[in-house]
Formats: sequence, structure tokens, C-alpha cells
Amino acid sequence: MCKRKRYNIDYLINISSVAIGLFLLACNESPVKIERPNEVWVTRSVLDKRPRMINIALNKNIYVAYSTQLGALYKVWQGRINYDGAVYNEVHGFQPSSQGHSFIEEPAKKPWSIRINGSTIVPDVIYKGHVFNSQQVSLKYNLCYLRDTIYVQETPEYFAIDGDTTKLGFERRFTISRLPENTDVLIDLQAGEGSQLYSYKTNGHFEIVTNQKEKNVRGRLVLNKEETFFLQVYARPVVIEHGEDVKEATGAQALLENKDCAGCHNKDVHTVGPAYLDIARRYAANAGEYVDRLAMKIINGGSGNWGNVPMTPHPDLNFDQAKALVDFIIAMDSATHHQSGKRENTGVVFNDPGQKTEEYPGDGAPLKDVHPAFTLSQARPAGLHPRVGGMDFLPDGRMVICTWDPEGSVYVLDGLRQKDSTAITVKRIASGLAEPLGLKVVDGEIYVLQKQELTHLKDNDRDEIIDEYETVCNSWKVSDNFHEFAFGLIYRDGFFYATLATAVNYGGSSAQPQIPDRGKVIKISRKDGSCSFIASGLRTPNGIGIGVDNEIFIADNQGDWLPANKIVHMQTGAWYGSRSVDFEGTKGLSSTMPVVWLPQGEIANSPSQVTVLNKGPYKNQMIYGDVTHGGIKRVFAEKVNGKYQGAVFRFSQGLEAGINRMIWGPDSALYAGGIGSSGNWGHPGKLTYGLQRLEYNHTAVFEMLAIRAKHNGIEIEFTSPLSNTSGNELSDYTIKQWWYQPTENYGGPKMNEEKLDIKSIRLSADRRKVLLELPGMKPEHILYVRLDRKVVLSEANQPLWSTEAWYTMNSIPD
Repeated sequence: MCKRKRYNIDYLINISSVAIGLFLLACNESPVKIERPNEVWVTRSVLDKRPRMINIALNKNIYVAYSTQLGALYKVWQGRINYDGAVYNEVHGFQPSSQGHSFIEEPAKKPWSIRINGSTIVPDVIYKGHVFNSQQVSLKYNLCYLRDTIYVQETPEYFAIDGDTTKLGFERRFTISRLPENTDVLIDLQAGEGSQLYSYKTNGHFEIVTNQKEKNVRGRLVLNKEETFFLQVYARPVVIEHGEDVKEATGAQALLENKDCAGCHNKDVHTVGPAYLDIARRYAANAGEYVDRLAMKIINGGSGNWGNVPMTPHPDLNFDQAKALVDFIIAMDSATHHQSGKRENTGVVFNDPGQKTEEYPGDGAPLKDVHPAFTLSQARPAGLHPRVGGMDFLPDGRMVICTWDPEGSVYVLDGLRQKDSTAITVKRIASGLAEPLGLKVVDGEIYVLQKQELTHLKDNDRDEIIDEYETVCNSWKVSDNFHEFAFGLIYRDGFFYATLATAVNYGGSSAQPQIPDRGKVIKISRKDGSCSFIASGLRTPNGIGIGVDNEIFIADNQGDWLPANKIVHMQTGAWYGSRSVDFEGTKGLSSTMPVVWLPQGEIANSPSQVTVLNKGPYKNQMIYGDVTHGGIKRVFAEKVNGKYQGAVFRFSQGLEAGINRMIWGPDSALYAGGIGSSGNWGHPGKLTYGLQRLEYNHTAVFEMLAIRAKHNGIEIEFTSPLSNTSGNELSDYTIKQWWYQPTENYGGPKMNEEKLDIKSIRLSADRRKVLLELPGMKPEHILYVRLDRKVVLSEANQPLWSTEAWYTMNSIPD
């Protein structure tokens, strides 16, 4: 509901363009010093609805893009790149696009072939990454055929013909190695515009394939020696066509379609937030009474009217714009009524927009402060604003982070142990990555999970600046959908593990059809890059980590076929319930139950990375972060009838941002990396970036330590003994239970919610444990436990840090 921004790459990097020195590339001469228009001049992204692209800003006049999926040049053009999308300018659903005049544009097909003694073979083309050398970038491919592999390296470059900037030239240099005798490497390509055959120059053999009048010259370059070949293409003078500047979005329709509105709302379907039609039907009859109030709600944000999920504030909207939005949405009701001839009864019970309920931190509401057993300090200098996508430590104790931001950077931080943020030094060692949301250091080497690729960052000249972005694996199928994130990264026994999100439409409903590889756990060999899918049925699994018993656990986010958030135990062959990728193929499958359900808005909203907690009394427990609900939650897991189940507790808030990644450092402190964006991916009222340190300080905190299932009820264990007057009365406890039914709708209601009567209370001799006998307890239900904060106290008269817990009772012990 805010103004849509558009960025060209010059503005994206926030650096003024640098004047380009004119030069002429000669066949056998090294180029003079080359200056690029941007600091980050090579980027990975989707481009023009094509996945796995690499974009290169050779010059302020020339941009070039390649498909790493095809091993092919896509386009050479004068103009710019509009970097639209949530990571770039908070516009949901959009992706980067090229703009300007194109003078080379290749078809979307693999251009490579191999000729052996007159016979032609089409090889498998494997993209191996890009490398920087002598101020230039080169793309690397392996051409695999029969049992052989030929290595190809291509270096693109711009030149001005005879120093005249109106006569633009584009050069492609190819270096071939491991070429057998009597073998030619052939690449189909376009030589240039116009009917003249002399619009190109090469030291190789160029075979003309087509030369239709006034059409592009197409041919085939023959590379038949282990040496460098070049092809120079001369473009005719053209007028740069930037197109019309994008106007500020002031109309209601434009505001509604842009920025974060589409991240939470759909016209017809309730997703993160209510459908526009549901809003219209609710308020249309009394529009005059509510328009001004709703307009202020859009500007200021809030929660409680449509559930516990908060609405993001929009302070950049003025009152007239917000009011226009409300009028536009409410008008949808009359349009729908006119078309259908009737109103639908949605069956939803609504609260008055002004209704509020009393909240107490940790008791029916999120905590506000840092857990007392941990001391919080800053882990970033004031000038660093990282949206942390991944984090790990080098063998020497320095931290490495990757950032989910326009630059797609990797930083090395030193001085963290000094506990003084002003002493922390930061060095950017890599950039241009596509939405990296996972990073792992293995044997001192850095691996980053980009949106559509696992990449090994290599420092070939040991200057601590990455020279080579080597592709380890890009074998899984992808599309251009903005929501096809790749999350991770963990490593064990020679393999990386990560998770792949499903594709969604604007507003959160699943896209159809889906790429078959989505919603799965992927296992990638470090040795050869081979990959396999080992589990499926996930939706937005932004959190894979090592938890209790050194096992792998995954956090998944609510959506269709997922009535609430959850944490699951990663098991080979498991299916976790989402049917959006393969509706027909999953009929009749039995879903692997979660370790814990995480009710939306109560204990989670966008759960993220899981990690183990072994401090103080919390031995062999787990914690996970949350991007939107914020803070850190704690999970006690136990095995019942051979499967994990357990309870989740509020643990800590008071952090500067919603938590996306966590890691224990070599100093035994917990490092929490924050992230945020528009829509439903950011903690309201917090920063959209952050990196902080939590050190265990041994302070005793009175809280529920664990909840265990018993054959006749549950046992609650506390961190400290109860006072003599606490825990003895039935009124000290409130127990409810319900279950969830997955459907194609976004999220789901609590089914058959009921209050459970407590038959008896038994306290242990040390008053640390309470056994509640619950005759009505049922399997495959969630038990909600709430204690009376006013009367349940420790023997030292301490109140509970948090009064609530949610236990997932998959099965009842025998």
C-alpha cells in the first residue's frame, strides 16, 4: 500500500557512475585499466522472467546477461536493469527486468555442440561459475559428452570503435582446454544487426548460417584449438530507449498492487491477512462509520481485528491515500454483489476495530525483554546494517555473514570477542549474490546458498577478496517465481543440506502448477555437486539446523495445507503434508507429524533457524528464531513411542530485529542475525537488520523447564521449586486442547477446541515437578498450558518468566 520504487543498477548500489575510459580492444593486446559503472557490476538474479541469470554491467552504455542454466548469452543492450523485488525495493512478486535498446538477443536454447570427425554431438552444458581476473569477469562451462569433458571459459567485454562512443562494440573471448584431436567446439550465435556480413570480426572460423535481408546475421563460431578465440560484434549507432520514467504510485489500484500489500493480502482468499473481499463485505454496510478509522489503521498498523497477526504500519502514506485505499477496497463488495447477485456469509466472527484486550508480557502476549539468563550486546559496528541470510565462523574465530539485500554481499567480521562494537572491523569479500539465505564454512572454505545455486567462494590470490564464484550445484529445477527461496545451510559427513520453498502468488496462495522440486529437502555432495531430494511436503521451510540429539530439524511457515507453523524432525523419505506441489500424487499419503505445532500469532509467525541449547538447566533443548513474531522461542522435545514430540515456550524478546539466523560462536555466545522486509517478513516496530550477541550469565530464571507426556496426563517441570502455596489448586492451571486439519486454505482454525478438566494434582517431593491427571487428553492434539502468574511463584517468591506452553501430543505414552 505504498509507493512503488524502481531502481536502475546505478542507484541500486548507491554509488555515482564512474566515467568510462574509451579504449579499443586489439586481438593480441591486454586491455588498459577498465572502470565499471558500479562497484557491484556482476550480479545474479532472475531477469526478464528467466531464472539463473548472470548480469554484467560492462559499461554505462552496455549491459549483458547470460543464462547459466543454458550456458548461453541472452542479451546485450543499451539501458539499465530495473531491480524490482522484495529484496531490492520491497515490491512483492516482481523480479528484475532489463530496459533499453537490445542489439543482440539470443534464443532461449543451448548453443553448444561438438563435432568429432564430421559427426556432431550435443553435450551437456554445466555452468561452473564465474571468476574475476585482470579487471574482467569470465564465465566457466564444462561441455560433457560421451566420457569426455571440454572446458570453456568466456570473457565478455565492451569497446568503443575507434574511440567513438556512438559505435558500440561487444567482444566475446573463448578459451578452450582439454580439446581432443579432430574435435571442434561449435557455438551458435548472432553476429550483429543489419544486412552487412562485415559487422563482426574474429580470429576463428565463423560459418554463416542465415543472412536474411534486414534481419540479424546468425552463424556458428568454430573453436578448434586450445587457445583464445575472439568474436567482435559491431553495433550500429542507436538511440538509448530508457522508456518512460515510472510515475509515483498515487492511485488506489497502483498502491494496492505494489510493495507489501500483495505480500499479505489476496483479493479472494484469506492468506496472511484477510481477503480484500472479506474486508469489503464486513464494512460496506456501514462504510461511512469506518472509513476514517480504517485509513488510520492502514497508516499506524495494529492487530486484533482479524486475528493475532499484526498489520504492518504504513507511515509513508498520507491520510488521503489511505482513505482512497479503503474506499477502493470497500467498493469491491458492491462490484461482487452486482456480479453474483448475492452476498456470501463468510462465517467469520469479527471484533470491533477499536476493541482491545489486556496484555501482559509472557502471559497471553509476547515477551518484551531479553531473557534474564543472557546478557545482550551489539555484534556489529554502527555503520553495518546487515539483513543476515547466513552466518558461520572461520577457523581463526572471525565471523562470516551473507546478507539478503540488493548487493547480495558476504562480510568477514573481526574483533567480536572484545565485546565492544566500535572495535569490530568489517570487510566485504564478495557481492552480487542472488538472495543468499544460507552460509557454511567447511575446512576454512566458504559456501553460500543462493536462491538458485550452491556456490563455493574461492580466494585464489589470498587477498581475502573472492575471485571465483564456483558453482557447486544448480541441478534442482526452478522458475522465475519470487517465492522460490532456498534456505539453509548445514553440513555433515560430506554433504550439505538445505530446503526449497514452494512458489506462491501475490498474497500467499500457492502458485499452480508448481515446479516438482519445490517444497523439498535437498542433499548436495561437497565432492562432486550431485544432489538428491530426501524429504518433501514443505511450504516455506526457512530454518534447517542441528537440534536435540544432534539430529536435523526444520521450521516451516503457515500457509495452504499448513494450518499452523511447525518444527519437524528431518527424516529421509518423510512427507510433511503440503499438497500444493503434487496434489494428485499425495492423495492417501500419511503426513509425518511435527515435533511441535506453533500456533500462528501466539508463539510464531515466521519461524526460522533451529539450533540446540545446552546452557544452564536447558540441556539438550532447542531454540528457534522468528522473523515476524520476533525473538527466540525454546523447545523441549522428547521421544514418545519412538517419535519426537514436545512443548514450545516463550524464551526471549528485546532484540533489535526479527531473528532469521542463529549460531553459537567459539566464545560460547549465541549470535542472532536479524532480517526484515515489507509485508509479513519483519518484526513490527523493529529494525529490518541486526546482529547481536547473547552471553549466558548464569542468572536463575523461574519458568517451566519441560513438559512431558504421561499415560494419564502431563508432567510440568520447573527450573526452581514451587513455593509451598503454589501449584496446589486446580485454579492454578488452565488446560485446553484442539487439533488442526490441513486444507487448501491459508492456515486453519483450531478444531474442536475444549477446556480439559484436571482430575488430580501431584507434586514431587522437591516441588520441581507437577503431574496433572487429564482424563480427557487425546492423541494427535495440541495441549495449551497456562499458569496463573499471580499465584504460581517459586520458593524464592519469583514470578514466572512466561506462563504459557504448547505441547504437541502426537501420541500418548503406553
